[in-house]
Parts: sequence; structure tokens; C-alpha cells
Amino acid sequence: MGQVISSLGDRFYQFALLSIVLGAESGQLEIGAGTAQVLFWAMIFTVVLAPWIGRVVDSYSRKVVMLVTDFGRAALLLGLLVLWWVLGEQAASLEMRWVVLCFVAAIGLLNGVFIPARQASVSALVSREELVRANALVTTVGVIASLVGASASFIVALLGEVSVFVLAAAGFCTSGIFILLISNSLMPGNCGEVAACGNRWWSEISDALGYLARHSVARVLVALAGLGQFAVGLLVVFGLSHALTAVDLSPARVALAPALEVVSSLTGQALEFGEKQQRIVVSVGLLVCTAVGLLLGVVLCGKVWRVGHYAALPFLGVLLLGLAVVGFASAGSLAMLFACSVPLGLGGALIATPIDARLQAELPGDKLGRVFSLRAAVMNIAFILAMAINLDGRLIEIFGATKLLLLLGVSLCGTAVVLALSHADWLKSLWGRVRGPECSEPQSH
Repeated sequence: MGQVISSLGDRFYQFALLSIVLGAESGQLEIGAGTAQVLFWAMIFTVVLAPWIGRVVDSYSRKVVMLVTDFGRAALLLGLLVLWWVLGEQAASLEMRWVVLCFVAAIGLLNGVFIPARQASVSALVSREELVRANALVTTVGVIASLVGASASFIVALLGEVSVFVLAAAGFCTSGIFILLISNSLMPGNCGEVAACGNRWWSEISDALGYLARHSVARVLVALAGLGQFAVGLLVVFGLSHALTAVDLSPARVALAPALEVVSSLTGQALEFGEKQQRIVVSVGLLVCTAVGLLLGVVLCGKVWRVGHYAALPFLGVLLLGLAVVGFASAGSLAMLFACSVPLGLGGALIATPIDARLQAELPGDKLGRVFSLRAAVMNIAFILAMAINLDGRLIEIFGATKLLLLLGVSLCGTAVVLALSHADWLKSLWGRVRGPECSEPQSH
């Protein structure tokens, strides 16, 4: 429950922040340099300070860490709100943008601490056999928050940024209250060694990096998480460009015509539904279809024990994602685009859901914070790289979004095959404990 509320507050804050920083009216957000600046500063400290973040998560009560970050984000949001009141419209000016971006960086850093602490806490709250199901719930929460959070743009338009900041701050505080209700202190295994290790942070960080390099399972899973995030970053750019330029969008207007007539008759005003409105409707439709695929994937992993614990499941997820990207690029109609979006989400769920659960199950508790922090850094770097290579739009201009999508899909399929061949033992094994009389011991990896 705390994660639901925290995620919703985070989405609301992001939309309101973009509305302020980009100087946009009515929640209509500009795509360009301003957005890139916000994304960069929201991620940069999480990447640069990842080893230290992991050390904090592995050294102190993770419950306390989550409480501090929740209430800290609420305080920073209220501080940003005061700044908005003081500066007024100047807050969106180029001269003052750096001040707002400082708040963005600080809130992004707290986000970067909260997420590894939450991920490292799951294994202390549920049994080993329930880890996949628990992580499936966490993934589901993220999907729901993204869908509901999309309404934040309308809330910004109706209530203004000030009200949304207050709502987001209240959400973080409420999340903290739910975390307070957890009876487990969520202490990592080495919490008593904090004082003794205080002067050995560099060696501890080096040990954590070395541990990740030596642990073959953790190394592969973290690399897979980064690969998935890089593919998502490219897919967002290439996929939207292909969908909104290479396919006839008029069926969206035809499908919504009856509803528009009803609304027009009730309001007495003719509603405009031009090209811009078509693109918005299609974008939301693609998001919804992808979310349906994600939900199918997390339900499959959570409900079918053998599926969720199949060692090679992330490889199959990469393969399915690649095939879905190829289908998406080859789609010649809007209906086919929506249909291909479902397996896109399903493939993403099959990659992400079992990775966290297996890391939680197979890594020592006093290493989880650092590994999850490094994983978050890898994913952020991958996403930033995907955005960076498309920042000026030259790739799409030269090769076209459709060809780039096809190249991405084929590359993902090839990568999945290479990973499967290089980890042939994963193709026949289950990790964790198998339910049933035939076996009750952990399987080989």
C-alpha cells in the first residue's frame, strides 16, 4: 500500500515539475532540451553515487532508510513549492532553472536510495518461495501507477501545479506512515559492523563491485536488466515515431466518433479532434495495451510457480520482446500496432519480474543493497545512453524509425539466442525450491 501511494505521488510530482520547468501551460509538456535536462538531473546522482547508496542500504535499518527518503522527498517538494511561490513565473525562466534542477537532483537522489532499500527489504518480509509473487505485485504497482499517473497532466490543468505538489507531498508522507506499520525492523545482516567499517568505505565498495563481478548469476541478471532498459529507451523513441508517422491514425477518430457526438450533445459544443488529438489517443492506447501485456506477464510469473522460477525465463523474455518489436515495425495498421504492444509488455515483464526475485533469493542479505543500487545505476546509464543517441533526432532522420525498430528487434532476438547458448544449463533448471513430492531442495544453477 505504501508503494502504491509513493509511486502515484512520484508520477504526479514528475508531471507538475515538467509543467513548471518547461514553462508549459495546461499540462501540455514540451519534448526537447528541457525534458532531457530534467531526466538527466533526476538520474545523475543515482548513477554517480550508486556504490555509496548501496553501502547505506546495507548498513542501516532499511525501514529507517525508507522513512527518511519518503519524508525527505515530501520536505523537498514543499521546499520546491515555496520556491515556486517566491519566484512565481521566474521559476520557469532559464536564469532560475538551475535552482529548480537542484531540487530535482536531490529528490532524484532520494528516489535512488528508496528503491534499492525497498527491493532489498522484500526478502525479509516474505518467504523464499513467495519472492516471485511479491515482486510481481511490485511490478503491478508500477504499471498501475504509470497508468493512473498519466491523469496527472489533467490534474495539473484543472488544479494547477501548486495543488499537485501538495498532493504528491501528502502521498509520500502517507507512504511513510504505511512503512511505519511494518513490524519488521528490516535490519541487514551486517548492521552491527557499521562503526567498525566507517573508515573502510572504499574497500567495501570495491568488495561489492568485485562480488558482483565474481557472482555469475548476479552479473548476468544485472546485465539483462540494463539491456532491457536500453531496449525500452530505444523503443520509446523509435516506436512512437513509427506509430505516429508511418501508420494511418484515422481509425482512432472513427472509433471515438460516437462518444464524441454524445459528449458534444451534452455540452452543446463541438469537440475538436484533429491530428494532435489522434496522436494523443493513439499514444495512450499503446500505453494501455503495453500495460495489459505487463499485467499478463506478472500474473503468469506470480501464479505459475514453475514459470516464475524457470532460470532461462529472462532469455525468453528478451526473445519475445525482440519478436514483438519486429512485429510492431512490420505492422501496417493501427489495430496491428495495438496487438503487438501486448507482447511488448509481456516480454518486458518476463525479463524484469524474475530478476529481482532471484537476486533476493541467491544473494546474502548484507549484499542486496549494494547489488540493487549498482543494478539501478546500470539501468539508468542504459536509459540515458538510449536517450543520448537519439537526442538530436539524426538517427531517425537518416535511417527512419521503421528500419531502426527492425534492427532493434533482430538484435534482441540474436542476443537472446547467444545468451541461451552460453548458459545452456539454465535452459533445464529451476532456481529456488520446487513444490511437490519430487523435489524439495534448491535446484542447481
